[in-house]
Amino acid sequence: MKKTFALAIFVAAVATPAVAADNGFYVGANLGRAAVSGAPYTGFEKSSDTSLSFLGGYQVNKNLALELQYTDFGKVYAQAAHPITTTATSFSVVGMLPVSESIAVFGKLGYASTSLKVDCNICTPANYSVTRTAVAYGLGAQYNISQALGIRIGYDKYAIGSTSDQTDGKYTVTSAGVVYKF
Repeated sequence: MKKTFALAIFVAAVATPAVAADNGFYVGANLGRAAVSGAPYTGFEKSSDTSLSFLGGYQVNKNLALELQYTDFGKVYAQAAHPITTTATSFSVVGMLPVSESIAVFGKLGYASTSLKVDCNICTPANYSVTRTAVAYGLGAQYNISQALGIRIGYDKYAIGSTSDQTDGKYTVTSAGVVYKF
């Protein structure tokens, strides 16, 4: 029974690329470099770190997809090495332009809810935290190894901090990752 079940899963996994179309669900992950700019807090000692994101989407057709993404921007440090952690959850419309059978360029436009937290008991303000919802956008390219598996590179921008107390800033993320289409 176990062998039959394992064989069925293997056949389904191998057959997936053959039946994949221009539409369907996909998941992916990106690893990159996040760099902060602006004034989300004062006195940066380290202004970039490794970012990690997980995404899921639905490709409507070969030119349009809807995508939900969670991004952890890593940690940057301000004022005497106090850590600042930032995350984002974003929803984007992705426009794709196929360049060849296996390569497409894309642009993303959507909204992101970012959460910035400063862990510092002696800072002013102490243990600062702010959430912001703003436009997020990006550009990238994807190389499809098969109809089910692709490799992506991307450049994304996110607004962080608060405009009301002049802690306004931006994160720029340059990343590479993989996507798997069901």
